[in-house]
Amino acid sequence: MEISAERLRLRTKTGCLTCRKRRVKCDETKPHCTRCTSTGRKCDGYPSSSPPRHDGLVRWSLPLIVAPPSGNGNARETRAFQFFYERTVPSLSGYCGSEFWNRLVLQVSQHEKSVWHALIALGSLHENFENDQRIPGLWFSRRGYDDFAVREYLLAIRALIGPRRTLDHGTSGSSPAEPLTVDVYLISCILFACFEVLSSHYDSAISHIRAGIKIMSETNYDRASGTFCHPYLRPSTVTGLEIGTLRKMLIQLQDQVFTLTREGIDDD
Repeated sequence: MEISAERLRLRTKTGCLTCRKRRVKCDETKPHCTRCTSTGRKCDGYPSSSPPRHDGLVRWSLPLIVAPPSGNGNARETRAFQFFYERTVPSLSGYCGSEFWNRLVLQVSQHEKSVWHALIALGSLHENFENDQRIPGLWFSRRGYDDFAVREYLLAIRALIGPRRTLDHGTSGSSPAEPLTVDVYLISCILFACFEVLSSHYDSAISHIRAGIKIMSETNYDRASGTFCHPYLRPSTVTGLEIGTLRKMLIQLQDQVFTLTREGIDDD
């Protein structure tokens, strides 16, 4: 998950083949886009549609969100969100799971506090990391580990495991339990693990990764409802949550943590 400078450019994900090669925004007029034809270029058209996949999964089809949710965020949170969207997302989408980073996590953050605060924490931490690149040989300088990123991270954890969000339908307090959804739990595990890896806290990262893998091993796809179900979590709220993709992301993160620790880069 190393965040390198060349990965921080936004990539053109849609549009005609010519605009994608040129890495410019396509107006997606069909059969030939206006951006090409108006400048005398030959428009090579659009990629052919992929054949349908029959694996019981409905693919993500989520709107791209480019602003903080209405009512969320003070000036510092808005800045961290903007940095996450403009810098962190393209960096991490180059590593793995572009649909996850470009669409799913942004949409879920609009209505789920744990994901929102985790996103803010990761964006703030990444900005501090970028500002500290002048120190050779370090992923992260302790001087850049500001209280704001830590506070947002703790708020994310608190929102995930609050008294009304117990996984065992417990009766903490007098209010009935409101279990998490599968997608929110897994997304939070990935965001928390990324935060800990960027902070060089590898044991904590592994704990989040293994928690996510455990939940996935207990989750089944229900064809009737088109959702992923877990004994103690509510079904996924996002149609077509790709458990396989999330599993791959967690395993890749786990492999990288093991690589870093084998190279002698340990927790402080």
